[in-house]
Amino acid sequence: MHKSCLKVISLYVPLMRHEEQGHHREGGNVYLENSWFSQMLRGNGEQDPKKLTYNKYDVAESRVNTYLKADMVFLPINITKCHWYLAVVCASKGEIQVLDSFGEKMTNWQDLRYTLIGMERLIKHVAKKIQLDTSKWVHGIEVSSWKPRHMITEQMQKDVCSCGLWMINYMEYWTGTNLSNHVTQV
Repeated sequence: MHKSCLKVISLYVPLMRHEEQGHHREGGNVYLENSWFSQMLRGNGEQDPKKLTYNKYDVAESRVNTYLKADMVFLPINITKCHWYLAVVCASKGEIQVLDSFGEKMTNWQDLRYTLIGMERLIKHVAKKIQLDTSKWVHGIEVSSWKPRHMITEQMQKDVCSCGLWMINYMEYWTGTNLSNHVTQV
């Protein structure tokens, strides 16, 4: 289940990035992170704070600048071999919006915490070398201190294996305040 879901997510996110409506939503400009880089951020959050596992500086600088130009950064989060959900780093509100197909039942956000620590470390690493434009991020770049908030309160997923597909739907239809398309499981 996990490997095939990872493959689908890894292929579908780049496709969504190329669709024009995927970049501009009611809540502002969006950046859709891929599952590999999101996993790398989590790894950096779990590691020794003095070293990053990803050290290609030009790629890191480009990625951080892309984050800081976005109003919302969509991060696919995987509880290893267990469950997928979406975390939205919402710069204008200084909050982390959690969209989970299990609704408020899932509260183990350890993977999210590590991912946010990794994201913050990456931003700070780049900030040591260049001046960053943080004007859109009015609440600062300390994303690991931003409060997570459940945006999907009722359980939508009726089985034990479709969480990755739900997460993709959230990436595609989340506007920053609601889902632009009614998504259900039959």
